[in-house]
Order: sequence, then C-alpha cells, then structure tokens
Amino acid sequence: MPKPPSPPDLRCTDVLADALIGHEGALAARLDYRRAVLELVYDPRRLDHDQAARWAQEAGQRVWEQVQQCPLAGTGFCHHCVTKMREELTTFFGHPPRVALEGEVLSVRLPRRADAPARVVAKIAAAPALAAPQRPARASRKAALAAGALFLFLLLTIFCLAVAGRASRLGVRVSPGQKKPTVDFQPKGAQSRGEAPKQPTTQATK
Repeated sequence: MPKPPSPPDLRCTDVLADALIGHEGALAARLDYRRAVLELVYDPRRLDHDQAARWAQEAGQRVWEQVQQCPLAGTGFCHHCVTKMREELTTFFGHPPRVALEGEVLSVRLPRRADAPARVVAKIAAAPALAAPQRPARASRKAALAAGALFLFLLLTIFCLAVAGRASRLGVRVSPGQKKPTVDFQPKGAQSRGEAPKQPTTQATK
C-alpha cells in the first residue's frame, strides 16, 4: 500500500496568514479556490486602492504557488490547515479571528476594525485552482441511499423469482375463480410404467 504524502512544511494558509499579519491595513480576505480569485478587505486610511490591489495580487500569487505545490491540495487535510491557521492567528492577535472553509472558499476576518472598510478583488491565476475539499454533500448521501434501495430491490426480485420457480416445479397453479391452488401430483415412475397422469385430486372449495 503506497504511503500517503506528507503535509508540506509551508502551507498556503501560512502564506496567506503571514501576508495578512504583515500589513496593518489588511482586515479580511476571501480566497476562492475554484475561481482563483482573492478578495481583500482593507482600511483605506492605511492603504489606497492601488496599493491594496497590488498587495492582493502579489499575496494571492504567492498563495496560489503554494497551492499548486501542495501534495494534499483538494483532500480532507485542508481543514486541518485551516484549523492551524486559526490557532496561529489567535496566538498573534490574542483574539480568535473568523476563519472558515466553506466548500471551495476560504474566508478570514482579522480582529481589526475600520470605520469605512473598502475592498478589492484580484485575479491571481488564469486557470481554476485545485478544488478545496468539501464535506460530504447531500447529493452523495442521496446517491448512497438510492444505491442501497436498488440493492434491496434486486434482492427482493431474486427472492420472488426463486419462490415462483419452486412453485412451478411443485406443479402449483391457480385457476381463475379458485380460492385455493390446485396441486398436480404424479408419483415418481408413473410415466416410466406407461401410466396415464392422474387428474388433480385437490380442488378449490367454493
């Protein structure tokens, strides 16, 4: 059995956390892995629009490079990285930030405030990002339930066919208007002795 890849020494969440910590004007970030877009919320008193756009572009590209190099990108390990990111930011600020990975979007809100925050969006890559992991979706659960129902249906069908085949071998038949089945019984060796088959002896009671 092949050994699973080891987590990288430097995570994409580490790169994003360092970038946010390194500039006091950064308030929050939203990284969309599928669209390869980084949205930055910033304090316009500390960053003007051009500076914020340049910061988002450069930081986003560094994060993206790390995503491309990560051997565990798109696996359940990403949630572990997000947890570590939350712990590190809490240690730095002394207050827990809001960090969440929902589907393929990573959202980070730092414990910093601004009277009138602004935002800028940067396209950090030409191609879509490696899909971030998703928790089991309802569609997957529905598919599993449908497969289970189909399996039970097949078992029931096989059972009914087996019962019908056994009844056919015993010579059980039901004629229209009968309340009880008619059973044809012919002793073994009757045909070999040239005897005519006996007529049914069990008739339905009306």
